[in-house]
Amino acid sequence: MTGVDDTELIMRPPHFEVVRRGYNQRQVEEFVTRLQYELSATTKARNQALGQSVEMSRVLGQTQQELAEVKQRLAQISTNPNSTTGMAERVKVMMRLAEEEIADQRREAEEYASNTRSQADAYAQEQRARHQRMVEEQEKRRQQLEQEHAKQRADLQQQHAKRQHDLEQQHAKQRADLQQEYDQLRAKLAAEHEKLMNEAREHAARLRREAERRIAEADEQVAKLRSLRQAIAAQLAGAREVLDQAAEQLDPAAEQPQGTPAPAAQAPGAQAPGAQAPAAQAVGAPAPGAPAGAAQPNTPPAAAAAAGKPATGPASKPESPEARPTS
Repeated sequence: MTGVDDTELIMRPPHFEVVRRGYNQRQVEEFVTRLQYELSATTKARNQALGQSVEMSRVLGQTQQELAEVKQRLAQISTNPNSTTGMAERVKVMMRLAEEEIADQRREAEEYASNTRSQADAYAQEQRARHQRMVEEQEKRRQQLEQEHAKQRADLQQQHAKRQHDLEQQHAKQRADLQQEYDQLRAKLAAEHEKLMNEAREHAARLRREAERRIAEADEQVAKLRSLRQAIAAQLAGAREVLDQAAEQLDPAAEQPQGTPAPAAQAPGAQAPGAQAPAAQAVGAPAPGAPAGAAQPNTPPAAAAAAGKPATGPASKPESPEARPTS
């Protein structure tokens, strides 16, 4: 029963945690599987030897029991007084043969048991030694793997430290390059900003000068228009005066009855109708120096009547230029 439990314990698959290590996992698993197979075979042979030893002990006990029974029967026969001599001789022979046979069987059983036990002990000792060697080899292999793992770990740590140092240097270089590029870009943007601000100031100054020039031109144009308005007002005043004089001269002729011929000679100071036309033309003509497209005031009705035919009543006075709306 103990052998079966040991076999089940040995045949149970081992469980190893998978970690980073420096050996081939397949080779280690094959080695462990081979060790498990050898241990299983050793345990099986040991169990068989123990079974044979138990069987031989059972046979030896059974033989000893039979021998005791035969001795007991012989003792009963020897104590019987009714036995004959021949029977006693046969019994003696039989007893001697039985004793010899029993002795032979006992000797053979003891030899077989001794040999089997010796073989089992030798086999068990050999298996124990082999198992001890495998354990030592496994321990040696484990120490070797631990050393390799420690070495690889140290190498990895060294590589990691070197890689980290290289990355830090690369990061510092990239940071310096980026800072330099940022400073250059910032300086460039500042220069462009200053340039744009200067251009904007110059453009604003040009616009201001252009606006001032246009304002000056507009002021000059307004001054010219004011001068033109004053000239036109003066011309209108002169035309009004001429029209008033013409109206005064035409009033006596209008009072004469119809059919009475007009006097041949005009009153002193009166002007001929042909002389009034220039005055009317002067009223409608543009002032000297005025633009050709400038709007001129309309000719008053009194001036038109004086130029064409005599007026029947007093001429209406023209509207004063000051009363007209100025544009």
